[in-house]
Parts: sequence; C-alpha cells; structure tokens
Amino acid sequence: MIRTYDPKNVRITAGGVTILGFPDGVFVTAERFSEAYTHVEGVDNFNTRIKTNKKAGSIKFMIQQSSPSNNYLSSLAIADENLSDGIIPITIIDFKGDSKIIAPQCWITKFPLVEFGNEISIREWEFHTSSFEVFIGGNFIG
Repeated sequence: MIRTYDPKNVRITAGGVTILGFPDGVFVTAERFSEAYTHVEGVDNFNTRIKTNKKAGSIKFMIQQSSPSNNYLSSLAIADENLSDGIIPITIIDFKGDSKIIAPQCWITKFPLVEFGNEISIREWEFHTSSFEVFIGGNFIG
C-alpha cells in the first residue's frame, strides 16, 4: 500500500489570508512549549504524573523574500507594534491527509532576519500562540 504526500496540499492561513511563496524543504514548523505531563518520582519509586494544561507554542513560516505574504505579515507586525492589533488565528491543514493545527490567537514575535544577496533568501516569521490544537495524521492512499 502506497501513500502520497504532496506539499502543495498543505494550506496555511493567517488571519484568513493564505500564505504563499514557500521555499523548497521545510516551510512551516509548529511546536508546543511544554510537555502535556510532567513526572515526579519519589524515593520509594512512587510515581505521579502532573497534567500541565499548557498548550502555548510557536509556529514558524519560512517564505521566500519575493513572496507577497511578506507585505501582509509586515503590515500585521506594524499594526501590532503601533496599535496592539495583531492577534490573529492561524490554521495549517494538509488537505490530502489528516494533519491539522488550529491556533485561534497568534501574534508575531519579531520581524525576521533580513538578508539580501545574489540568491533568494528566506524570511522566517515566528508567531507565538497562547494555545493550539493539533492532530498529526497520515496521508491518503494514491
């Protein structure tokens, strides 16, 4: 049985706007800051796990410097700096698979490193979120 993954079927929206212009290779990462549970082991080998209830994390987009999404993200970052008006939802969905990340309240942490040269550089936009739901699934047959 063969399953197929196609990165063109991964859709990322930020504030309802579809992000465009991804480079070859990894173009999005998402990770929670905390473990779901911590662990305490007593001297008598009595073990307890403690639910953290923490779902905050980071989401990073890697996009080419020529992407029009840089304009949108820059405007969003400026609006947040000046007016504290930059909290948006982000969704990441693999439409030919089962993976989905939904983060209802995200904000840009800082402007990305800017490089100019004789090749296209990558802009890495990092968002933090107070909470995100994640389901990591496989891909469909075919």
